[in-house]
Amino acid sequence: MKMLLTILTIMLAVNSQLNEKKNIAKAYSLCVEDTNVSTGLYKGDRILKGAGICEDIALGEVENFENVTSVTNDIYIRRLKVKEEFPTDWVIDLYSKNKIPMIILPYNISKEEVKKCAEISRDLDKPIFIEPDCGYDVEKYAEISEILKTTAPNIAIVWSIDSSCANVGDAYPKNLPVDWIGIDIKERCNEKGIDSQLPNVMSICRYFSEKPIMLNISVSHFSNVNRKYYLEDAINEMSVLYNVVADFKGVSAVNYISYSEENNEENNYKLSENSKLIENYKYCTDLLNRKKYFSQVGEVAYLINDKMYVNIKTAERLNLETTSSNYENLKCVRNFNVDNSTAKVFVKSKKM
Repeated sequence: MKMLLTILTIMLAVNSQLNEKKNIAKAYSLCVEDTNVSTGLYKGDRILKGAGICEDIALGEVENFENVTSVTNDIYIRRLKVKEEFPTDWVIDLYSKNKIPMIILPYNISKEEVKKCAEISRDLDKPIFIEPDCGYDVEKYAEISEILKTTAPNIAIVWSIDSSCANVGDAYPKNLPVDWIGIDIKERCNEKGIDSQLPNVMSICRYFSEKPIMLNISVSHFSNVNRKYYLEDAINEMSVLYNVVADFKGVSAVNYISYSEENNEENNYKLSENSKLIENYKYCTDLLNRKKYFSQVGEVAYLINDKMYVNIKTAERLNLETTSSNYENLKCVRNFNVDNSTAKVFVKSKKM
């Protein structure tokens, strides 16, 4: 390490003579990709990004939404209405765009309708999420989940719980088919501001630590209660919720549900209402895989002229992908991302 600092000092002295600021060495914390994550769609080999935009007409269809937000999502969600048929065209269109559809079945759906949905899903023979909206009716969930699981093994069944639920253990349908846990997070506005659900969300994530978890986020930025906007509060809350993935490895998908309530409170969760919300949505989704994959290793990396240098022992210990350098005790590591806001460098290892 002494030799490293000596070399850097010499280089900085030369650079100062040349008076080129771009040559100044900057020290960053070194982070490497975390290989200790499960693999496979149903286990969360990466964090899936998604959205529910069917009720936010201004956002348009999938292609337009991704153009507007500059976000390439993995999942798109659609809630079926009572007696609505399986949306085959919508599902096939998503498959053609390399997306995973998620369908929420209505509460009053019949067994025959569930069977039909399962059969079509089976015949399409592609991954699909299906969430039965059963409230906390365990018997109803048992009937529907059994039909889905026995008819179409390609269906990932999502059982969802509201983040405000006080009795998680009592509500959970134990010993029944549950592939994913969905946490529905609706942060509403009241006279004091936004009612944060973060403590509840963290508690539920801890409870279901052995299951892949899907966060379905909606943050209100306006309420008819006091006719007041809470735009900045909504942006902060959205960022906080998306950062939950940093603390819980079980969180394997995060979706934003963009809609507006049709009741006396009229909470508005739509992204389309303000460009700042869309900008923040992109920022939040950009965080996901970085938070999931990278872990800080307590080593220092130095950036000089867009090249990164670490001690050779560090490079060997972390099995970093390296190329030769002019200095025998240094390695130049390729394919890194710099996060200036947190003074970290993110690199890949050969194992990935």
